[in-house]
Amino acid sequence: MSSSVRKRSFFFIFSILLCSLFIISPLRLDIIDNNNLLVKNIEDSVIKNSNYYNLTGFSIFIDDADPNYNWSKTAKENDWCGGTGTWNDPYIIENVTIDGQNPFNSETFILDYENLFLNMSKNSTSCITIQNSNVNFIIRNCTFCNSGVRMVDCGIKLINVNNSQIINNSLISNSYGIYVPVMSNNTYLLPSRNNTISYNIIKKGAVGILSYISYHSTFSKNTIHNNFCGILDMGLNNTISLNSLVSNGVGIGSFGCFKQKILKNNLTHNIDGIQMLSSFNNTIFENTIKNNKGNGIFMQSSYYNNISNNECTSNRINGIHLQGRLLWDPFTGLEPVQDCDYNWISENILNNNSNGILLNYTIHNQIINNRIENNRFSGIQLNHSDNIEIIYNRIKENYYGIILEESNLNEIIKNAINYSHYGINLKESDWNNFIQNTINHNYYAIYVYSSHWNDIIGNILHYNRICYIETGYCVNNNYEDNDCIETPINETNWFQVFSLVSLIGLAILLFIYVGLKRADKGSRN
Repeated sequence: MSSSVRKRSFFFIFSILLCSLFIISPLRLDIIDNNNLLVKNIEDSVIKNSNYYNLTGFSIFIDDADPNYNWSKTAKENDWCGGTGTWNDPYIIENVTIDGQNPFNSETFILDYENLFLNMSKNSTSCITIQNSNVNFIIRNCTFCNSGVRMVDCGIKLINVNNSQIINNSLISNSYGIYVPVMSNNTYLLPSRNNTISYNIIKKGAVGILSYISYHSTFSKNTIHNNFCGILDMGLNNTISLNSLVSNGVGIGSFGCFKQKILKNNLTHNIDGIQMLSSFNNTIFENTIKNNKGNGIFMQSSYYNNISNNECTSNRINGIHLQGRLLWDPFTGLEPVQDCDYNWISENILNNNSNGILLNYTIHNQIINNRIENNRFSGIQLNHSDNIEIIYNRIKENYYGIILEESNLNEIIKNAINYSHYGINLKESDWNNFIQNTINHNYYAIYVYSSHWNDIIGNILHYNRICYIETGYCVNNNYEDNDCIETPINETNWFQVFSLVSLIGLAILLFIYVGLKRADKGSRN
């Protein structure tokens, strides 16, 4: 396959990915300026007012491989740039305002994917473009806005850039607030490395921060609101931490990432809090993911990821959703296939969602020691998912505690499942083990429908209306050493209720009648 064909194929795939973000995002996003991030003083900074240098009508272009546009010439000729590019004396661009006077508009947004990774012209409509830079530099306390409506129109664009710090800037109404693409010299790719993007306010664009094949970079403590996607990362060994992502289509999107860390972010009022696609060996840890209109965390076709210690509450659909991939069949259309394997879901709080955890067409995942309460449908649901370990979870006050549908060879061990209508519900699921669970104060402790060869051993089933029941066609389910105490619930005697209500009604009518008679007698006297 030629280089041109490969590039066009990738651009097409990427455009579909980005368009999917637009489809699930609202066409009009209400602006919520609710910034709870405290912008700290940056060490060794003397910050002036950001309109100190107003360059509206111009753009900044720096190419350190071109002597006509390199850092040395830029610093020498412009008051807004200083330094020498060393660790102790980095180049600094600060206190600059550039208004591109072409605000982002979702209705006129142009998917210019042919130039997505190739637009490196000094005539770029991005407010500031820096490329081929390996020196230390800082961009701080600047305002870049209204850069344009094409995908390549950015507030800040960094191409083949290493060792930068983008700190305390405002980026408003740009297609991409900050864009870090890969560069190709037609022989190999030149990714950006070791960049830090912190304390920025980014809003009202397509993507707040887009990182494509960047390495060892940090995106932290940014406030990112009202974009189709807050942060979209397609890199390796990057860290996304302590950001506030509110009212975006997707808060954080990860595509093809490896060893990424998503830590301690606040994600609220987005469509999905976190989406991870085709990514490996990543960590999602200690994030607060609340009140999103879709899923708290959605993961598809991703492997060996750790989802731990997150708070996923009050999301409209699922707290955590793992999904297998879809393959195209020319006869039947899209068909789901089991994958999204070997992920670890542990010590999360999953309350007040539709489902606490949903696994759909997955295998070989572990769900351990989570707290799952007050979800409208289920605490944990497995659908066409096999070889799943569900251990030591505390599951309370859901309609279904754990439900398995067409899911086989799973291990459900030492969970506490209380105060639900169904503690455990099996539907057409075989060869599962339910061992040493505590299932108390439910209507049905264990409900089995058309399921076979399951082992239900050593469970404590106290104060349920029914300990276990089989319906449909069931074969060779094994019940051993279960401690069952059923508590009959008195059925409502509707004749007694009707009689009592009738007596109360007659008493009230009699009281009214006597009162009226006395009033009538008093009026005659």
